[in-house]
Amino acid sequence: MKYQYSSIIGDVVFDNQFHVVEQGHNLFKKYPNLQEPDEHHKVKIQMAMRDKKFFAAFVKDNIAQTKQDVKRSVIPDNHIVHAVNLLEELDTLINTIVKRLREWYELWNPEFSKSIQSHEKFCELIAIKKNEDLLKEINIDRKHSMGAEISPKDQDAILQLARRCRDLYTLRSSTQSYAESLLQENYPNLCTVAGSAIAGKLLGHAGTGRRLVMMPASTIQLLGAEKALFRHMRNKRSPPPKYGLLFQHPFVQSARKSEQGKHARALADKLSMAVKIDYFKGVYCGDRLKKELEEKFNK
Repeated sequence: MKYQYSSIIGDVVFDNQFHVVEQGHNLFKKYPNLQEPDEHHKVKIQMAMRDKKFFAAFVKDNIAQTKQDVKRSVIPDNHIVHAVNLLEELDTLINTIVKRLREWYELWNPEFSKSIQSHEKFCELIAIKKNEDLLKEINIDRKHSMGAEISPKDQDAILQLARRCRDLYTLRSSTQSYAESLLQENYPNLCTVAGSAIAGKLLGHAGTGRRLVMMPASTIQLLGAEKALFRHMRNKRSPPPKYGLLFQHPFVQSARKSEQGKHARALADKLSMAVKIDYFKGVYCGDRLKKELEEKFNK
């Protein structure tokens, strides 16, 4: 009587004394009368497989299998989460650097810096236009400006920083478009109900779509309010949070303050449904979910 045993290193045929008869692949065709070992026999076979001659093969094949598993583990959610996190980091980085740029540039041309509020527009204009032209645009003569006369070397340093800030804005814009396209492709219902920005942040907080699907609506409602929640758990005098990231949604912001908690809960319910439909590749019904949400509070 011979027994069959399959493992990561291939097929192994044992005799009734549990000695290896042959090792290889697709041996079951060569030995058509092989028996399936019962639990008692499996223990003896596994003891035999602990022989040192199998160890190198186990290590090699396990490493190869692990590499393949790692390759297959990369899903669109990974790219979405990285893109969303990059957007948040770029916002922080850009705000810090542009603040430094404005303070530095105001040594040279304070009037123009004060005249334009948009950071992005400010970086773009000072990177491509001369200082004299910018002063003319706001009807100020150079000799009446409070800005100091600085050397060409100092001017180059400021303008180089402005060009880098402009490049960061370009990177942010392209990253946002990329993230939105991925979200629309993989989570169309969630994007319709939540909006691309909030949908991305929800996935970023959850880590993957699967984790977001496993969350109840009450957890989705409080994503982003973890500090407030733990503060309430430590001290009951601190009020519990009613919403986290969902506060940014127009549906919640447009409600009266006393009604925002109810709106956030209703929104979380629809988002929970939307992400489940997307994750399990259901049909598109985002418009219907959004309409049902609006009609619930417009009666």
